Amino acid sequence: MGTPPESPSSEQILDILRTLENRIARIESRLELETPEAPHPASAPAVAAEDDEELELQLGQNWFAKAGIVGVALGIAFLLTLPYSTLPSYLPSLFGYVLVGGIFFLSHYWKESFQQVSRYLLGGGLLLLYFTTLRLSHFTPEPALSNTTIELALLLIVVSGNLVVAYRRQSMYLAGFTLTLGFLTALIGGQTYFVLAVMTVLAIKIAYLSWKFRWNALLAYGMFLTYLTHFIWTA
Repeated sequence: MGTPPESPSSEQILDILRTLENRIARIESRLELETPEAPHPASAPAVAAEDDEELELQLGQNWFAKAGIVGVALGIAFLLTLPYSTLPSYLPSLFGYVLVGGIFFLSHYWKESFQQVSRYLLGGGLLLLYFTTLRLSHFTPEPALSNTTIELALLLIVVSGNLVVAYRRQSMYLAGFTLTLGFLTALIGGQTYFVLAVMTVLAIKIAYLSWKFRWNALLAYGMFLTYLTHFIWTA
């Protein structure tokens, strides 16, 4: 029996690999081929920096903006409910309309650059528009508008406009809080024919929006609002 061939040592293997590498390099240089560079993996500090920047953007444009705008909107709405007996009755509402106009302008101006902030500003402005209109006839011993029919008509116009905006923006949250204001308007009216008519129209709107955009959560919320409004009205 013959003796088995000896296996090459590690040094011999390295010499063979170096020889092959030199040959390949000479062939590439003669054929004028470019040696592809190995891709450099992204360094850990760069990935961490990108993650931190994304988190900062998420917090700044989403959560902080949402909390700040909601807080400012609720604060201004609370200020509009104060009586201000030393001021003319129309002045707080006039001030509110000026603020609403400024908020709508900022929402439109930041529509492309700050989309999240723009949407939250629009929602806050629509909420303030309702409370500003409500301030014409409430929260003061001498209201600027004493005609109940005109007051309810103005409130319904505001609610209808808000629903149009919610439809065009396809915003379920904006539609939800607008429907809440609509049912509140029905309770403010108080008369049987008015409450039933407004509730019927709003129920139709809820059914249509839920079918159109597949908003099952809005359908459930609308049913809750309908039953709650009917319960409060009959209590």
